[in-house]
Amino acid sequence: MINRVTARRLGVPACAAVVTALGMSVTGALAALADPAGPSTSGSPFPVNLDGDPQAEQLVYNDRSSDLAVQAQLIDRCDGVTTTYRLWGYVQKFVDIRAVEADGATPRPEIFLQGVRGRSRSGDPFVALLRYDDREPGSAQGGCRRPRTLLRYGPLRDRGSTHRTFRPRLVDADPARRGLELVLDRYDGRAGRVVSHRKLIYGYDAITQRYRRLP
Repeated sequence: MINRVTARRLGVPACAAVVTALGMSVTGALAALADPAGPSTSGSPFPVNLDGDPQAEQLVYNDRSSDLAVQAQLIDRCDGVTTTYRLWGYVQKFVDIRAVEADGATPRPEIFLQGVRGRSRSGDPFVALLRYDDREPGSAQGGCRRPRTLLRYGPLRDRGSTHRTFRPRLVDADPARRGLELVLDRYDGRAGRVVSHRKLIYGYDAITQRYRRLP
């Protein structure tokens, strides 16, 4: 969980699960996610085992000193070589970076990212789920794998005077399905008033090994 000092530096509320949408406070459900969580300060790796080997990987985010933009990374040691993977490009701020069991397809957690891109007043929100698959001994990459995207939503940009944002929730919205669903409450508004609200639900599809929108 992002602590208070880091929250002030990144420009997010002290409670990282609260975002401001259309002039009103919208309480997120990220605080309900179970441990393991994620890095609490810039440059401080958080160890979590994301693949099949016994050695833990490291989740980390770093500030860029020139403009205080931040970037999420995954550090892994494979075949005696330490590799740093960029999980997302430099962004204005991260609301949450954590490991959480979401897809129900592997015994290890996935990587959840929520943040804001852009330099506008409110920024452009995005959310992503990534998975670090098991290594394949004897492969052309020496058995090493890269993190791959299960779901990516956004950045969601404003349209003229219409402010667009969303609140993500990882919940068990369909008990008949394995894992958790990602529920996105989409809000459009003008002059601080909500003018439309849509609920989008994404669930893990074992065939495509991606999250897809559910009817």
